[in-house]
Amino acid sequence: MDKHGFTPAFEGEKIVFGAQRPGYPSRTVNDSKVKEWIRFMKSRGIKRVVCLLPPEQLEYYLSPLLNVYRREFGEEKVLWSPIRDFHLCSKEALVKILLFLEDSRRKKGKSCSSLLWWNR
Repeated sequence: MDKHGFTPAFEGEKIVFGAQRPGYPSRTVNDSKVKEWIRFMKSRGIKRVVCLLPPEQLEYYLSPLLNVYRREFGEEKVLWSPIRDFHLCSKEALVKILLFLEDSRRKKGKSCSSLLWWNR
């Protein structure tokens, strides 16, 4: 496992990656921690983000995290699909995430999220 818990979804995977949320495990995350996390992800070629954090975890950030992601990666390159820790997502959420990842693959742009990253 790499810094920020960055790791492929499975051995040999070149497209989907997982990572800890910026500033993990802190519940008060300042902008410098988010910027450090974004720099690290960009250095790994990540170009798109799937944010799985539920609203209560987004409250940990001093600046609105989704706005920072959209500013840094681009509006159309950020998907928010909140999933509570230790819970399965709905079928609708899964389809939305998979369509976003497929779009990333077609556009050859890496994508990522707090637990899920896309590397094309």
